[in-house]
Amino acid sequence: MSLTHEHVSALVKAVLLERPESLRLGGVSSAESCRGRIEVFIMLEGCHDAACLLSLNLARTNQAQFERDLREELGRALKSHLSDPK
Repeated sequence: MSLTHEHVSALVKAVLLERPESLRLGGVSSAESCRGRIEVFIMLEGCHDAACLLSLNLARTNQAQFERDLREELGRALKSHLSDPK
């Protein structure tokens, strides 16, 4: 499975656009591990006074499954992150 930076960024932007909050994507980075996992780092703006960093650790499966997992995990991470008043 080949995931480009542009593809992962587009997926993250799509999830952010589905949210009612006015969140902006500051940046996305990802790193593949040797154990079939991908770490995705997401810089958010617009949720707190300073930019925030979210990290997701996802299985490196087929592309369709990765996209579903990214959407689900990012949705959960955003819900948790946005409930934190910091």
